[in-house]
Amino acid sequence: MMAVTSHTILKGYITPSASLTLSKKRVTAATGLRLLGFYVKAEYHTSRWRIDMVLQTADYTYVMEFKLDGTPEEALAQINDRNYSIPFEADKHTKIIKIGLNFDNR
Repeated sequence: MMAVTSHTILKGYITPSASLTLSKKRVTAATGLRLLGFYVKAEYHTSRWRIDMVLQTADYTYVMEFKLDGTPEEALAQINDRNYSIPFEADKHTKIIKIGLNFDNR
């Protein structure tokens, strides 16, 4: 029997429909993840920036940045350059996972 964690479950749910705009993809992804019982905040505001999406479980905090016709590396660089994970580092009980996603407009 395989143990299933929230991290494992997310692998199948982070890819929204390619026919939607990036803004609609954020909303669609957030709604779907909320329906699965996760705490999700799209457009999470910090004192200086807006993080595209934050998803929190008992064990993990996922900090996500989305790009349209960019690269996942650009999205991860933005997470790191703007220190998006800092507001969540005080919680020593959860692991922070940074996710950079690119959506192809084709």
